[in-house]
Amino acid sequence: MHKKLYFLLILALLTLFSLLPAIANDNHQAVFAIGQNTYVSDGRPVAMDAAPFIENGRTLVPVRYLALSLGIPEDKIIWNSSAQTVTLIKDDVNIVMDVGGNIIYINGQPKEIDTAPLIREGRTYLPARYVVEAFGYEVGWDGDRQAVLIGPPGQLPEATVIEAVKTVQAEIVSVTDGDTVVVNLDGREEKVRFIGVNAPEIAHQGLGIQEQPYGQEAAAYTREQLSGKAVWLEFDVQERDKYGRLLAYVWLEPPVSDSEEEVRAKMFNARLLLDGYAQVMTVPPNVKYADLFVKLQQEARESGKGLWGAAAAPGVPSEANYLGNARTKKFHRSDCKWAGEISPGNRVEFRSRDEAVAAGYAPCKVCWP
Repeated sequence: MHKKLYFLLILALLTLFSLLPAIANDNHQAVFAIGQNTYVSDGRPVAMDAAPFIENGRTLVPVRYLALSLGIPEDKIIWNSSAQTVTLIKDDVNIVMDVGGNIIYINGQPKEIDTAPLIREGRTYLPARYVVEAFGYEVGWDGDRQAVLIGPPGQLPEATVIEAVKTVQAEIVSVTDGDTVVVNLDGREEKVRFIGVNAPEIAHQGLGIQEQPYGQEAAAYTREQLSGKAVWLEFDVQERDKYGRLLAYVWLEPPVSDSEEEVRAKMFNARLLLDGYAQVMTVPPNVKYADLFVKLQQEARESGKGLWGAAAAPGVPSEANYLGNARTKKFHRSDCKWAGEISPGNRVEFRSRDEAVAAGYAPCKVCWP
């Protein structure tokens, strides 16, 4: 008799524990903002191809990205198209949901939910709370920011606002040289000059422009990377130069943010610098990424990439931080376009800005050293 009671007690406890939420054994945090195609996962922005929305007073989140934010690997996010079910597996927790059904199964145990998972534009959405809590996490809501907050119990993140990078999509029509292209923008052709970089020139008959070393290589690189492709243009303070060309940062994919990681991975201006096909050319007021561009150029230079490996850039000695022109009494960053134009007889080297100023030199109004 006692053995039977003991067995029933154990069985009841096992059933009870199977219904309780798991305890999160990691520390993932996430923020999903209504209407945004980007969520924040452990402090980093991540792009989505779907956005959370509110319907009938309930917030629905794309199930794939919700699962990824909880640390569930891709191969444990299982969609059964014939059964119309989604299965999520992590550690000892297994969740099965029927699209359109008000029951989810947590380790085989049914649990009623007040909002059914649904499919919209080919993406499955579900209310976050039931899944989040089943995996041992806490879920919160920031009404001011219209954001779902997810974290370990007692460790909800703040609702991080991601400032969207404003871009316009265009199609590359032709490549003029290493830093200039022609695009189709809203049905009209526009010449676009890349902001913040200067590739060596190729010869332009009729314009009096002579070819510079590595000019053909830079043009070929841009042609290979961009010809016929879609790009996303980001503008800065000044939209056009004195020649009427659009001035832009050229993104190869829509940026999630303007972080250094995104710039390195997706911006073509940065690629030109990193691969050594251009030098920094800072022209105020378009200086949003100026400091980062200098950093990227230095990496390429130290690695001997592109023009830095082919030969020393004209007029840019590696040991000098600043270069002065004895004729004009102006000084420049060593990587400024105009530093390369100083004749050897007029070139003065300075190790610091203070040294140049003390010698009576004025800062260049292009690179602003």
